[in-house]
Amino acid sequence: MKVGYILPAEDFRYPLNPFRPGKHYEETMSIGKQMGPRVVEALRQLFAAASNS
Repeated sequence: MKVGYILPAEDFRYPLNPFRPGKHYEETMSIGKQMGPRVVEALRQLFAAASNS
């Protein structure tokens, strides 16, 4: 499985019909709505830990 897109939660709008996503193709190729915020939080923690070392 490939991860196609990581979107900000506020931009994530899953289409009613994923087989005809129209403007929401990225959402059908994304892991989910919370992936963007989780990646950002993980990076913040990583940078904070690195700056404290």
